[in-house]
Amino acid sequence: GVPLREAKIPADSKVAAIIRGDRMLLPGGDERIEPGDRIVVIGSPQAAQTWSALLAPGEETVRDAVIYGAGRVGTAIAHVLIEQGIGVRLIESSLERARAVAESLPGARVYHATGVDPDFLERERIGQAGVAIFAMRDDAKNLYAASLAKVHGVQFTIGIAHEPISVTAFEQGGIDVSVNPRMVTAEEIIRFAHDPRTQQVALLEGNRYEVLDVTLKDTSEYIGKRFKDMPVRGALIGAVVRNGAALFPHRDDVLQAGDRVIVFTEAADAPRVVKAL
Repeated sequence: GVPLREAKIPADSKVAAIIRGDRMLLPGGDERIEPGDRIVVIGSPQAAQTWSALLAPGEETVRDAVIYGAGRVGTAIAHVLIEQGIGVRLIESSLERARAVAESLPGARVYHATGVDPDFLERERIGQAGVAIFAMRDDAKNLYAASLAKVHGVQFTIGIAHEPISVTAFEQGGIDVSVNPRMVTAEEIIRFAHDPRTQQVALLEGNRYEVLDVTLKDTSEYIGKRFKDMPVRGALIGAVVRNGAALFPHRDDVLQAGDRVIVFTEAADAPRVVKAL
């Protein structure tokens, strides 16, 4: 409720945008965050944890996860979580696949089960998991399993939607976060559709918004300008990467030749924004 300039913004981060209903706001110092707003923040990993604590006070760091489905997506997620020191339990209905994954992932506990049997859910205390990820090959099964997991106490669920329409169904069905793997492929395609100086692209809200990582041209009009003097063109530079270090700019900071900038913009404006940089 307080203006952003008076708010205690975590260090090494910047509020890039506020999505309020169907509108996208590039916030100034007088902007206030309202209940129901979705906030786009660009920041360091530590800042992300601080923001999480601010926006969801009392929530603990995830220490264990249950993954439904030990296919390529499920096992890839398991690998990443194990590397981060998070305990992983995998549920797989195919006995052959469960055995294979148990051998290849000794850091995970693998169950041969459907994951929807009430006795199994109670016995293995699935409801106590910090997060449940539903990565089975059937979207309908993912939605049903997620609903049962919620009933048994799981507080946070992530659904892997193999069909675009399932993203909406998951959201309407109560799954907290829906991910469509095809969007990852879309991001790779869009990366090459932009100027080759665009090193990385992330899509938000389906494909309505983008976060771009762009290296400044030597002839860019932004070089040498203070941030407060830059023209507003429907985009916001949330961070600058200079000599391998990330900087989170303030009004009097100045861009230099060779800087990489992390930019938030509407997808429709992305080509124009990249060209200007």
